[in-house]
Amino acid sequence: MATQNTSLEAKTHKLVSVSEIILRLHADKPVIVWSTVDDHLAKRERTIVWQNDGDEYHPYTNLHVMV
Repeated sequence: MATQNTSLEAKTHKLVSVSEIILRLHADKPVIVWSTVDDHLAKRERTIVWQNDGDEYHPYTNLHVMV
């Protein structure tokens, strides 16, 4: 966001309750939620590896973003 010349900022709120999300939505605050598509714990894909600056990353298979 720094490259967009804006005063907006993103904040992380881990383990926020559903009630808190609803309050934010009613206050017209933007909300982005990462969740699993199957309502289970996140699972990593062991057969796919991404390289990032020399580090290996195994992506999750069941995550989904909701805006």
